[in-house]
Amino acid sequence: MGRMPLLITASAYRKLLQVPQVPPETGGILGMKNGMISEVYLDTAKPVLGRAMYIPDVNVLNRQIGAWQNNSVEFAGLFHSHPPDQKELSRKDEIYAVEILKAMPDTIRKLFFPIIIPGQAVIAFSAVRKNNHSVAIIRENVHLIETGGNQDGR
Repeated sequence: MGRMPLLITASAYRKLLQVPQVPPETGGILGMKNGMISEVYLDTAKPVLGRAMYIPDVNVLNRQIGAWQNNSVEFAGLFHSHPPDQKELSRKDEIYAVEILKAMPDTIRKLFFPIIIPGQAVIAFSAVRKNNHSVAIIRENVHLIETGGNQDGR
């Protein structure tokens, strides 16, 4: 199976770029409709200062995922910010991504875990379930969609 880029609406991409620079390790979740990321929800959890880590507020995020499901928006992954000199997932980020995908139903084959360099870049990674049930972390291309992803699905 060939790699599929991260398809994202221009408005969702702009929202990701607006993630606050300070403190680093701010994050949230991504929602997908019609095969593209069209929803971004910034988590209210406070980063763990001095430890360079983002710990999601699972209760808040699960409520948002439930609200999205009522509007046919699928959970598509988590994002978090890094400082400009850290453009790769850390080993802990990779382990966390694998654990999240493995906790999902087998029908979910891929989730996105982009790093956000606030105001500069969205660097896309995904966790992909392989046929032998292992999970691979893959760097993805980002493809902006200028139209679509609006409420009525056009």
